[in-house]
Amino acid sequence: VPTSRRTVHASATPSWSWHTLSVRKPYRLDLTATVLRRSPTNRVDVLTPEGEYIRWFAGTTHPEVVRVRQTSSDALSVTMEAPPGEHRRLLELVTRSLGVDTDIETFRAQAQRIPWLAPLVDRMQGVKPPRYASLWEACLNAVVFQQVSLAAASAIMGRLVRLGPSLTRDGITLNRPPDIGVFDGPQDVQLPAAG
Repeated sequence: VPTSRRTVHASATPSWSWHTLSVRKPYRLDLTATVLRRSPTNRVDVLTPEGEYIRWFAGTTHPEVVRVRQTSSDALSVTMEAPPGEHRRLLELVTRSLGVDTDIETFRAQAQRIPWLAPLVDRMQGVKPPRYASLWEACLNAVVFQQVSLAAASAIMGRLVRLGPSLTRDGITLNRPPDIGVFDGPQDVQLPAAG
C-alpha cells in the first residue's frame, strides 16, 4: 500500500439527519448500485450483503457519509453524517448519483420494440442510470475503464483508490478516489507505487 494513503479520523461532532426519498418507480437500489459499482471490488461505492449502499462523499470540513436503504418499492431511507448546512446539498447529490427521479419510460417503450433487447430490459426492471459524484470522478473512471478487460480496469481503479483517503464506519472501510493533486506535481512518484 502506498505511503500516501491517509486514514481520516473525525474529531468534530457530526451532524446527523434522516430522510425519506421518493423514487420514480420502478426502482431497485441493489441493481442501480451494482451498475454504479461495475465490479464487486469497487472500494468507493459500498453495497453491503443486506442491500445497504454506503458512500463517503468528499467533504470540506468533515467526512460526509451517506447510508441508503430501500424501504419500499417507492422509497429510500437516507441517513447522513455531514457538517451542518451540507445536508441539503448532499441529499441532492445522492438523488442525482442514484438516479432516483430519472424517467426512463421512453427508453423502455422503445426497447420493447427490439426483440433481443426487450427481455433484458424486463429482467433489469428497476435499474436507473446512476451518475458519478463529480466530474473528476467521472473522468477518472472514463480513462481507467477504457481497458479491454473489466477485471483489469477494476484492478487498476482499486490501486488508484488506495492513493486516496479512507475511514471506517461500523467496521466498514470507506474509500474516496484520489484527488487530482495526486496526479500532478511532486507527488507523481506515488503513481508507480500504486502499480
